[in-house]
Amino acid sequence: MVTLEEIKQFIKKFVAQTLNIDSQSINEDLAIDASYGFESMDALSLGAELEDWLHIDLDVSLFFEHRTVNELAATVMKQVVE
Repeated sequence: MVTLEEIKQFIKKFVAQTLNIDSQSINEDLAIDASYGFESMDALSLGAELEDWLHIDLDVSLFFEHRTVNELAATVMKQVVE
């Protein structure tokens, strides 16, 4: 089974590649949209990648309700274990 840390790293890597920044510079407690310029279309792409990787269905709204890496990863992890 995937770990919470693996989900966090996946999200950070995706955000970093999308925005062309270093994943180590991403603060897991800051809103990735407001702090780094991660846009709605980016969030939808991230959702699709997470769904493919984890073989789960995610509600689109969760990317707008849980805006930090930590919040998003915790919510995705809950979906994985259900």
